[in-house]
Amino acid sequence: MGRQKRSLQALEELSKINLGNQSVKFIQGLGDLTNLKLLKIDWPYFTEFRALEGRKKACISLLSKLLTRLRELRVWGNDADATRPFMSSCVPTSPPLRKLVLNTRDLNCMGPQISSLVNLTRLRVFVRGEARKEGRNILVSLPMLLSLSAGLFNDKDGDSGIVYPRKAINPQGFQRLLKFHFRCYWCDAALEFEPGAMPKLERLKLHLIARFQFKWEGGLVLGLQNLAGLKHADVDVDCSAAVADEVETLENDIMDAASVHPNSPMLQT
Repeated sequence: MGRQKRSLQALEELSKINLGNQSVKFIQGLGDLTNLKLLKIDWPYFTEFRALEGRKKACISLLSKLLTRLRELRVWGNDADATRPFMSSCVPTSPPLRKLVLNTRDLNCMGPQISSLVNLTRLRVFVRGEARKEGRNILVSLPMLLSLSAGLFNDKDGDSGIVYPRKAINPQGFQRLLKFHFRCYWCDAALEFEPGAMPKLERLKLHLIARFQFKWEGGLVLGLQNLAGLKHADVDVDCSAAVADEVETLENDIMDAASVHPNSPMLQT
């Protein structure tokens, strides 16, 4: 048993594990994995978790311990608010975490604790509902971020037709960002890159829904030419429920912006 325990303590990667299926003792034992560098977990469905307060506390305590040494963490859950208790476990000092994957209902619910992740270089965040300015400012505050992947989901059943405000990316923040992936899932969202935004960005990947093209003055994407360092742009156009004019206009907007860009970036559509 002692040899097996020492073997487990040498473990560096654990993926993936559903904490909702584990006992409190097992969860507490994970905190002894002193060499763990990568962890991918499924956070239990929040409403079911209420009746398991001891397990919930054990999970939060576990993450508090592991954040002092983890390099990569993926937290996923059936409930979009699964990240709320996780973020409350962030330590006040600067953890060594380099890569983080989160599922959340609102960027604001991650709270100011995420600002402690000053060593973070790669972030994937999936947001259900509107990514408001306050939440986006949390991401802007991450000084070492090199790669950002953001997915927006409709938080209503079906195609609600909700039109969220255009997401403006200004010159403040994202000074080191090299890769940006923006994807819309069944929701209406548009981007604007202001002059000086993301000055070192080299690779841009966009997933856009063509049927929303004419809901926005100027189309779904503005200011592509303002990305001074852009070398490669990959645009995936979702044509479902769109008419030909919407698809053609969106594609033409992207190609026109790329054609006048001083770098003549490679464009893939």
